[in-house]
Amino acid sequence: MSDELVTLRDHLLALMAEKDKRDEQRFEAQEKAVRDALLAAEKAVAAALTTAKEAVAKAETATEKRFESVNEFRSALTDAQTRFATSDAVHSLEDELDRRLSALRDEYLRNHVDLVKRVEANSEVIAATTGTSAGTMRIFLVAAVALSLFSVIAGIVDIISR
Repeated sequence: MSDELVTLRDHLLALMAEKDKRDEQRFEAQEKAVRDALLAAEKAVAAALTTAKEAVAKAETATEKRFESVNEFRSALTDAQTRFATSDAVHSLEDELDRRLSALRDEYLRNHVDLVKRVEANSEVIAATTGTSAGTMRIFLVAAVALSLFSVIAGIVDIISR
């Protein structure tokens, strides 16, 4: 009977050794699978980091270009703005033009009144000495007034062109 017990004992020890061996193999297989998974994850993270770095570099370059464009646009606006007339300069110019136009208007009125008086006086003299009708004298008067208007318009154009 002791042979049977020894054999049973050996058999149980052999079964336990096989189970230990299978457990060890399973453990090693799991350990290898975890190592492989960690290695794959590490590679994936490294690839993702590289891609992220490249994306950041591209974004920084694009941002720099955009800011360069914005700065160029700002510079162009500033240059253009310095060429614009200020409201004070425009008001000053308007005041000067108003003053000149008022002076021209006053001069025109003085000249017109003086011219009308002269033409009337001359037309009476001419009519009396030549026997010309009053209608003809009125035509000369209209021509003289038109000539004076022309001289005023020429003066205004001269002032504006300066």
